Amino acid sequence: MIFNSLLIANRGEIACRIIKTAKEMGIRSIAVYVDADKDALFVEQADESVRLEDGGYLDGNQIINAAKEAGAQAIHPGYGFLSENASFARKVKKEGIIWVGPSANVISVMGDKLKAKDLAIKADVPTLPMTSKPAEAKNIGYPLLIKAAAGGGGKGMKIVDEESQLENLFLTAKSEAKKVLSNAKDQSEKIVEDSKTKATEEKNRIVASAQAEIDKEVVNAKKSLEKDFATNVMSAAKKIVGKEISETNHGDTIQKSLDDFRK
Repeated sequence: MIFNSLLIANRGEIACRIIKTAKEMGIRSIAVYVDADKDALFVEQADESVRLEDGGYLDGNQIINAAKEAGAQAIHPGYGFLSENASFARKVKKEGIIWVGPSANVISVMGDKLKAKDLAIKADVPTLPMTSKPAEAKNIGYPLLIKAAAGGGGKGMKIVDEESQLENLFLTAKSEAKKVLSNAKDQSEKIVEDSKTKATEEKNRIVASAQAEIDKEVVNAKKSLEKDFATNVMSAAKKIVGKEISETNHGDTIQKSLDDFRK
């Protein structure tokens, strides 16, 4: 094992799950908490805990100092909070602490939808038509979705149903992205309408196909068992009777029993 102590830079259910796994692996777990969480379950479950000032879950310096104070060899960010902060990931590694998560480079690329899309295209991953230039949006077709390149959770996201809405919604999305995410970069891509319905239909198709295949296998297996059973019974009957059972009353009785079994 490359480390035996882990600080969880998160809270709540996320922290509880990481602590549970750490215990199963024999790793000392260290929780961080603000005053509002001092009696929370994850703090109780951890082997050790370090108090943070208010806002500490988003303060990389406080997290790193807590790790040093507790002697943590590694930091797990969970998800949310600082988990997608490439700068924080770099600081953790610079301090000689193991970062349990994607590299800072991966976080930087995947945290920017434009870069992530380019990477996916280069890797031949199927993607929806996309552009970062409003003037090219009409080439994609409507409806389309404008969304912040650096955002998530619906911030800086607008649906455009027709060209007359494009300019106004693009400016609105850009302003919102800059205000909330400090990054005004936007992209536009084709929107898949009723995607949930389509996904459900595909799931149902797959399930139905699988069930039909299972039913077919069950029928074949039953026929095979019946055939084997019939063959064995007929063979045993021949030995008992001593001649072709089809020529005797015994044969008629056995054949009737087999027919009843098949029903």
